[in-house]
Amino acid sequence: PSRVLTSSEAPAGMRYLWNTGDTTRSITVTSVGNYSVRIINGSCTSIRSNTVIVTFNPPQCSGNTTLTSISGIITDGQGQYTDNQRCEWLVSPSGVNSITFNFLTFNTELGYDFVEIFDGVDATAPNLGRFSGATLPPSVTVNGSAAFVVFRTDGSAVREGFTLSYQG
Repeated sequence: PSRVLTSSEAPAGMRYLWNTGDTTRSITVTSVGNYSVRIINGSCTSIRSNTVIVTFNPPQCSGNTTLTSISGIITDGQGQYTDNQRCEWLVSPSGVNSITFNFLTFNTELGYDFVEIFDGVDATAPNLGRFSGATLPPSVTVNGSAAFVVFRTDGSAVREGFTLSYQG
């Protein structure tokens, strides 16, 4: 994702200087961070602008994703999830012999929308947990080098969803 940041218009003859080194009125940023701009008139520099903090909201999950980092975050996405959603993550960091999952947030439609964690590369592996509702699930540890996470929703009510971290 990217964001375009635009300074207010400088008077004629003045230049822009962003903390990134860019010298145009607008810049496109592709990473989270703090950005500011100065207006320069010859050798005089104006007061630095207010800092703009750029964040990116994760899109809704969809399809199959393979994660190979030793640690990371899995989420259904920003805001409420949608009806009839199915998302799958294969967590397979190299060189690990266990993977621990910790739920950071959790709110799904009780009894109808589920997060499941499997001890292996797909949903035929042993199921270590099937979670639903608004109670934060316990930590889950996979004793192997791969885990499979599935998020599945039905066709009616939606909630805020979930965020979980993993560490290999």
